[in-house]
Amino acid sequence: MEKTAGWKGYKEVKTVSQVKKELWSPEEIERTMFRSWYYLNSKNEPVPWAEQFSTYKEYLDWWGSDATSRNLFRDTVGPATVSTVFLGLDHNILGMGPPVLFESMIFGGKYDGEMQRYTSYLDAKDGHEAMVKKLPSGLTRKQLEDGAELIRKLME
Repeated sequence: MEKTAGWKGYKEVKTVSQVKKELWSPEEIERTMFRSWYYLNSKNEPVPWAEQFSTYKEYLDWWGSDATSRNLFRDTVGPATVSTVFLGLDHNILGMGPPVLFESMIFGGKYDGEMQRYTSYLDAKDGHEAMVKKLPSGLTRKQLEDGAELIRKLME
């Protein structure tokens, strides 16, 4: 137990993990882990981690060693980068509906920090492409016109 200063001296405060241990049985904790963590198979389908790994430790070892398989798409347009990743952990906070396991985010530029989450690989791919399309190129009108002129000359 941690002691924290209260209005009238110290009071005991339990950590979140202490409360979970008191409220949840080991079976409930394990069942929650089975529902919450996923692996992306070779067909880009999310499956519960236990279908691929025999122990949770094996899953965590994979998670810590293979970040490239979780980085799905990355594009830079002008000053911004759009990155789409497989989260692995269900971010469906309410727990109703399919697991939310994919996320696209913009870093830099006009839309810095914009984020969207998805329930499927195909939705994540489409969402990533939509984010890339909405980004301004960062080029001036003169640069765009010069580029168009150069393309016309090359096509002749």
